[in-house]
Amino acid sequence: MQKHNHIRKNDYVSKVYTNISSEVVQITTDKLRIILKDYLESVAKRSSWHTPLGLVLTLFLSISTTEFKTTLGVNSSTWCAVFFMATILSAIWLIAALVGSRKVVSIEELISKIKENK
Repeated sequence: MQKHNHIRKNDYVSKVYTNISSEVVQITTDKLRIILKDYLESVAKRSSWHTPLGLVLTLFLSISTTEFKTTLGVNSSTWCAVFFMATILSAIWLIAALVGSRKVVSIEELISKIKENK
C-alpha cells in the first residue's frame, strides 16, 4: 500500500492508503460455464436437506399421533408399516443430504479453480 502525497492530513483524514493492484484471469467460455455449473450444483446442495427433514418430521408425527384403520382395502398394520418404512427412507435421505451439504465450495476455492491452468 502506498501513502498518497497529494492528499493533505486534516482533522478528519489521518492517513490515506491505496490498494488498487489487480489480477486478470483469461479463461474460455466453455471452461467457465463448466466451473460455474459445478459451483451452482454445490450451492444447491446447501439446502438439499430441507425436504427430507420436512418428510421425516411429518411422517414421524403421523406415526405417533394416528390410529391407522383399514382403508382402501389395506389393513391398519400395513398402513403403519408403509408410514414406518417411508420415515426410515426419508431419514436415510436426510442423512445423505446433510453429508452432501458439508461439501460446499467456497468463493476462494471457486476463484482458485477458475485460475487453474488445466
